Amino acid sequence: MSYDSSYAINLSLLKKCRKRYSIIFYYVIISSAFIFIYGFLNLLSISPDIYILKATENTDNIISPNYIALFVDALIVVPISLYFGLRLTISQHDLSALLNIFLFTTNIIVFFVKKDWGFLQRVPIAFVVFMLYSTAGIFFSIIGLVTNHKYHWLEEQDGFPHFNERMVEYDNKKRNWDKHNPFIEQRERLKKTAQDHMDDLPQLSAEQLKSLGGTSGEFIGKDNY
Repeated sequence: MSYDSSYAINLSLLKKCRKRYSIIFYYVIISSAFIFIYGFLNLLSISPDIYILKATENTDNIISPNYIALFVDALIVVPISLYFGLRLTISQHDLSALLNIFLFTTNIIVFFVKKDWGFLQRVPIAFVVFMLYSTAGIFFSIIGLVTNHKYHWLEEQDGFPHFNERMVEYDNKKRNWDKHNPFIEQRERLKKTAQDHMDDLPQLSAEQLKSLGGTSGEFIGKDNY
């Protein structure tokens, strides 16, 4: 396979990886904002719900803890998943994808337990919303992990990240020029022989200083100008 064809294939794969990262990036931002706002709105709905229950004289279980629990869940899960998602898409961090999968799986288990306890009977739609959010989070984390595997492979290929023959030739010429540049060679040579200290200057006596002034024995100083 020629360089042109291999570069073209690898460049196409790199563009696909970057496209996936962009999709995951925007999904993480939008879904995190949605769930956080949704949890906050559920918390605000305590007051009107209590008013309706009092108006109908249905005072049983007036303050259900599910409202607070939904907001606390969003307050914990959203920032952590957002951080892992950004690291996954920006830094191609594999561990972030794995931790995100673990986080969302734990959240799904927690919501199934809450449902069995009758915890979400007052807000049944919340179970569906958070389950969809967590399931989608696992899905996109797996996609990101697979994309990372392909991206790391591309990083090891010749020509990364441009996969352009002209750019590769330019980089090779630049490296060769830097390697054989006489100024750089001289600089490196001076670095090896340079000392980080100076020897002390010799201390001259008055007679020696006078002898430096010339044959007349007078020292040339500023007063003789």
